[in-house]
Amino acid sequence: MILNQQPPQQRRRRYNPTPEPNKKSDKLLNIAIAVVSILIVIVGYFVLTYDGSNQKAVDEPKNEQKATDSSATNAQKAKEQAKEEKAKQREEDLKKDITERSTVTQSESSDSNVEMTIVDSAWKVTKTEQTENIGEGHISAYDGTSLDWQEKVKTFATVTNIPEETMKIIRVKNGGANNRTIGIVTSEDGLKKYRVTVQWIADKGWKAEQIDVLKTLDGTY
Repeated sequence: MILNQQPPQQRRRRYNPTPEPNKKSDKLLNIAIAVVSILIVIVGYFVLTYDGSNQKAVDEPKNEQKATDSSATNAQKAKEQAKEEKAKQREEDLKKDITERSTVTQSESSDSNVEMTIVDSAWKVTKTEQTENIGEGHISAYDGTSLDWQEKVKTFATVTNIPEETMKIIRVKNGGANNRTIGIVTSEDGLKKYRVTVQWIADKGWKAEQIDVLKTLDGTY
């Protein structure tokens, strides 16, 4: 007996097609990426360009201020150094003979008894403590005791570099006017002999005009 056989039914397979990509979403994503990239570029540009420029602009005034401060400091140091050197020179000069000081100008004299005449630009006024008749009409005193006399003697001692307590006063006389006096003085041992001319500076005091370095005291009276 022949059976009517039918071919086995094939199993049906499910067809799962791949879903089509969402084109709209991809487009939005690409736009977002592009925007972010542009923003990164812009931010980077500002950071590298404007921030650096601004910092430079901020730093420049600081650098200028530092340079100004440094210049002022150097100028002050130079001024102080010059002042110290001048004081040192003055101190060294005071130890020297009055004819050897750096501020002295020497000249010859027509007086045969004068070895040389000197003028020192460093001479200063002996500040007066007098309170009366100290102007242009000041009259020199020769009494040996008054304040005016004492200030003249102090001026002689200062400019000749002879200690006042050991200086010998040979003579003090009128220098041809009420505001001018001549003093003849020597050192204690008599080796240094000077004729000092001083002038009264109105409202200030006595100041030396010149010193004659004498060879002898003969004829100086």
